[in-house]
This record gives sequence, structure tokens and C-alpha cells, in this order.
Amino acid sequence: MRIELKKFRSSTPETNSSPEYTAALYINGISVATVAKDNSGDIEIKPVCLESGRLLSGANLYCKSLPPRWVIDGPHAALLQMDLTAYVRELADGILFQRQLAHDMHTNILIGDPDKQQYRKYPLQDYSIWKLLKYPERTETLKQILLEDVMPQLQPGEIILNPNIPYNLLALVNKRQEIIAQHIPAAATRNGPPLRKDQLSRKKRGP
Repeated sequence: MRIELKKFRSSTPETNSSPEYTAALYINGISVATVAKDNSGDIEIKPVCLESGRLLSGANLYCKSLPPRWVIDGPHAALLQMDLTAYVRELADGILFQRQLAHDMHTNILIGDPDKQQYRKYPLQDYSIWKLLKYPERTETLKQILLEDVMPQLQPGEIILNPNIPYNLLALVNKRQEIIAQHIPAAATRNGPPLRKDQLSRKKRGP
């Protein structure tokens, strides 16, 4: 079953609450509902056609058959049982993450675990990444920043996420981090399924 969000529009409220958004929900290529999330964090799914009820019901059953997701909320981790609302929230989180990454990647080196959809920013003070890559001598400066300043900050499981940095430069750091990780005792690394971002924490079930 193919479940998609299209016509996605988001806005960031003035408070510290998570972004609000609206979208069209498509199931197997058919527009079946509108999706809206307000600053309360709740998601509302409204049918838009006669077939919507049947398709939404089938999609909900499909989502419930999916494995539960791990959720992280500060020091706590919990399993989230999937349903259509949780799946829609996960799709929206992915879209918001990619948009934020696209915004931040020009003047920051982004450090994070790709499975968590979270990252930290190492700001570039004088140049954008595009300007550093424009001239060979500045590219060497970027390479030096990556190896000497950024790589020592990487934690186990973290890599540089910038899609606007050439692969050959990323591989210098990310590959070295993989080699370092091979020498870390297993007890020092996190086991189990990937942890998802804490925007799903409203449904957590304890530590």
C-alpha cells in the first residue's frame, strides 16, 4: 500500500511548539483526505470523497500491521504502536526534517544520526559551503575544517549529513568514523531498533 502526503504546507508558530501543517493524504494514488496539525500537536484527518472511508480503514489496518517504532523523549525510550495517524505523523516529520536540513546546510556542517532525523550544527563563520567549494584553496580549508574541527565532535553512530558537500570529502570523515566505531566495545554502542525523533513522544509509554 502506498501512503503519501502531497501539497504539504507548514508554518512555525511564535511559541516553541512544533510546526503546524496541512497536506493532502493520498492512498494508492487517490486523494482521500486532508491532514491538519495545529499547535496542540493533534493530527486531524478529514475524508474528502465517497471512497475515503474504505481506503482510510484499509490504510489504518495496514499501518497497524507495521512493526512498532522506537520513540525517544529526552532520556526515555518507548515503543510506539503504529496506526494511520502515527504513520502520517512520521511522513510529515520526514518532510519537515528534509526542509530544515535544506535550509541549514548552506552555512552549517550538519552532524547527526540519519536514523534519528536529528542533527547538530557546526556553523561556518566566514563562508557558505558553496563559496568554500568554488575555489580549490577554499576546498582545502573545508577539508581541514571537516577533519580537524568537526570529526572529533562526532559521537558513535553520527556522520556528516550535508548533501551539498561532495562525496569524496564526506567519505574522508564518515569512513574514518566507521573505522573508529569498529574499535569501540559493543557495550558502548546503542543496541536495538533506530530511535525516532521526539515529536512522537506524546504517545510514549514510559522509560
